[in-house]
Amino acid sequence: SLEGEAFWCVRVAPIALRKVYWYKVFVSLVMILAIAELLAVGSVYLFSQDWRLVGFAAMVTFFVVATLIGTNMGAGGYFALYKEKNPIRVASSQGASLTFLGSMIYLTLVAIVLAPSLYGYYEVAPHRHSLLDLPLIIIAALSAVLFSVSTHVGLRAITRDYH
Repeated sequence: SLEGEAFWCVRVAPIALRKVYWYKVFVSLVMILAIAELLAVGSVYLFSQDWRLVGFAAMVTFFVVATLIGTNMGAGGYFALYKEKNPIRVASSQGASLTFLGSMIYLTLVAIVLAPSLYGYYEVAPHRHSLLDLPLIIIAALSAVLFSVSTHVGLRAITRDYH
């Protein structure tokens, strides 16, 4: 019956949309993370050859990439313009501008958290590894919160838009 098909579509659609959302997050994360880690680890190793610093750079890079992907996917779901045919208008929309601004604020916060510790690591107390612990914890916590909130908002938005 037609009513049964409509009920089936409403029940399955949110699950299918969630799968598509997570698939896009995973594919983006793998591709961008591969490039970002190669650049971060390679450049830090060439600069200092300190494996503790290389590991620190790899972890910070992971958190930053995951957060930026999560926030951009979440904002993309929230500010989606499904009827717009012109990609330039989508890229220059208010949602795209707010997402860009949010990403820049996040990257500025990461730089502010990292700067004093890296200065201390190189200038004041070389090879004091404990200087790197607090910024990593702060970045990890901030990233986890932003990723979780953005993902929740994005998943709710796409589920709402297709009901």
